[in-house]
This record gives sequence, C-alpha cells and structure tokens, in this order.
Amino acid sequence: MNNISDIAKKYLPPGMILLDIVQDHKSKFVRFIVDSVDGITISDTAKYAKILKRSEGIGSVYPNGCRIEVSTPGIDQPLKMPFQFKKNINRNIDIVFENDYDGNSSFSGKIKSADDICFIIQNGKEELTVDYDRVKKANLVLEFN
Repeated sequence: MNNISDIAKKYLPPGMILLDIVQDHKSKFVRFIVDSVDGITISDTAKYAKILKRSEGIGSVYPNGCRIEVSTPGIDQPLKMPFQFKKNINRNIDIVFENDYDGNSSFSGKIKSADDICFIIQNGKEELTVDYDRVKKANLVLEFN
C-alpha cells in the first residue's frame, strides 16, 4: 500500500470524509483535508493526524519522516460534495458553471435545498435547479452582520 490516498482512507474514522490530499515532497509535508456531515472538532483532526503519523503506510512513503496536518476545508475552499451543500442550506454561494446554464456562466444566491443529485439556489424570484456535475466551482459567500 504505497498510495497515500489508500493509506489515508484505511485509517479514516467513521463519518469522516477525505476531500483532498496536498503533498509537498520537497519539504516532506502532507495536508489531509477532511469533512463530515456532522462537523469535525480540533480533537478529531488531532486524533486522525496521530493515527496517520504512527501508521506503517506513511513510513513507507516517507521513510525519513514527514510533517502531517489534518484540517477541514476553509471558508475559501469550494464546496465539492453533496453533503457540503446540504449542510450549508440557507447560506449564500457563488457558482461558476462548467458550461453556460440557461445563458449564465455564473450565478449567486442562497442554497434553498440539496439532495444527492442536485441543489436549488435562489436569487430573489429567480430559482435554479443545478445538477452537481454542471458546477465548475461553488464557494460560500462570507457574510458579516
């Protein structure tokens, strides 16, 4: 098992979802980006980091050691999976489409609902039902009250 992704998935705690892995072989740094339907605490990420650090698999990929970081996606990270849209219902997002969608290359609005196939976004009276595979990028909009 030399693939870092396979190693990460093998030790992934129940309910935690691996979104991305960023490696810098030169500096021997690996960042695992994880999320969950129910949310993840700092304690959860610390425990997972320790498990990965102690695993034999990481040692085989980085025999001289490496720095490991486990984090959740930041607010600047795009939404990628249906569960992320579901847990952000009633939040504003900016969407860029893969190809024009009803003449639009992008759309901004509030997520009204989401399931495993598509989500509904509303801007004023305009409402779009969007299949996830039509989305090139979807970012939450920061709101300050």
